[in-house]
Amino acid sequence: MTVREYLNRGYELKREIMLKRQQLENISESMTNLSVNLDGVKVMKTPTASCIENGVVQVIELKEDIDKSVAMLAVVGNEALQIISKLQDLRTETMLIKHYVGFKTWNDVAQEMNITYKTVMNSHHYAMTKLTRILKDSPILEVADVAQ
Repeated sequence: MTVREYLNRGYELKREIMLKRQQLENISESMTNLSVNLDGVKVMKTPTASCIENGVVQVIELKEDIDKSVAMLAVVGNEALQIISKLQDLRTETMLIKHYVGFKTWNDVAQEMNITYKTVMNSHHYAMTKLTRILKDSPILEVADVAQ
């Protein structure tokens, strides 16, 4: 796993969390549209209660899954901070933190820091090269390979 891939794990988790939240919203919305037929017609078996039960179970499981992913995102963010801090270059560290931990685009990072996009990209390339060299013999990136 490259340093860039390692640092991008947060992006993947954030995207996964957003998708799960959208799915949760869709399930919750569809459950509020369910109604029980009360017109006096008797049925042998009513699927509505079963549908509601299944929906509630799905909502609970999805909320638990989201909570686990959010906790993992915090861990991944802390790991990214530890890696980035090895650069010992405040400007480059700030830039990487804004992108990899704060999930800002490179354009937004450039604007916020009053530097050009090209400068951001050059600094990023420098940082990836330096971090690769620093972490070359480190078990951090190897452990991440095993975890996936």
